[in-house]
Amino acid sequence: MWLLPAAFVAFVVANQYGVAEFAKQARTAPGTVTAREPNNHAIVRAIYEVDGQTYEIADSFIGPPNRDFDSVRSGDTVTVYYDPARPSKGVLAAPEARTPDLGFAVLAAFALSTVLTAVLVASRPVWRLLTG
Repeated sequence: MWLLPAAFVAFVVANQYGVAEFAKQARTAPGTVTAREPNNHAIVRAIYEVDGQTYEIADSFIGPPNRDFDSVRSGDTVTVYYDPARPSKGVLAAPEARTPDLGFAVLAAFALSTVLTAVLVASRPVWRLLTG
């Protein structure tokens, strides 16, 4: 029962490590917004260039230093943060802003484990009836 919440926390910690590594290595490039998709998870599409190669990004999390989804328009210039080892991997917000909150993950895991325990305890009489 405690394995699911522990796995959730482990996933968030691993994701946080990956985001932190990306943040340390990220470079910036100017990009141009090509589309806003309000009915598709609020995706912003933009193109940017690295070493003469053009890349396209579709990101549903746009944030500082860029304007928010409601303010950005096609044709606007945005800052793209990209991985220099894989320039096709980019984001439209400062990588540090994308780091999940570890405190929230621990709290959510604790709440989930408490709910699972309560459900198991509450269902005990039903299991007794069913198994005889």
